[in-house]
Amino acid sequence: MHRRGQTARAGVLGLAVGLSCWAAGCGGAAPRRELASGNALDRARGIVKVSEQGDMAAVHKLVDLLEDPDAAVRMYAIRALRHLCGQDYGFHYYDGAADRAQAVLRWRDALRNGELTPRHAAPSEGAEAAASEPPQPSATPPAAEPTTNVESGGP
Repeated sequence: MHRRGQTARAGVLGLAVGLSCWAAGCGGAAPRRELASGNALDRARGIVKVSEQGDMAAVHKLVDLLEDPDAAVRMYAIRALRHLCGQDYGFHYYDGAADRAQAVLRWRDALRNGELTPRHAAPSEGAEAAASEPPQPSATPPAAEPTTNVESGGP
């Protein structure tokens, strides 16, 4: 039992160190090489890096990672693809293998047909939302219009 506790603590410590390194952007391997790592945490780290860099050249590999055996890697891959391409083609990392496979086929078809464009080429979500919302009232009321006194003939 003692060994299991040590292993769990070492795993948590390793995860914490890995996540802090990942958040800081450190790591010796290039992000695309990390995508092919045998370690799920390295793959996830690489996914985040290519997403942050806007690396559209990594999209093909990200689509491959939608079939990763690790659910967290699949989750990061679809998040990166949504960030880069603005699409998800119905992929949910937690779906069963058959549903995921169908969504991956849709991704591969989109790649083959040249349908994917960088997300920044499309209008941003914020701009679309602002354009569709009615204007908000001002915090300060408009200045009062001068009134004329009709009886006296002056203001």
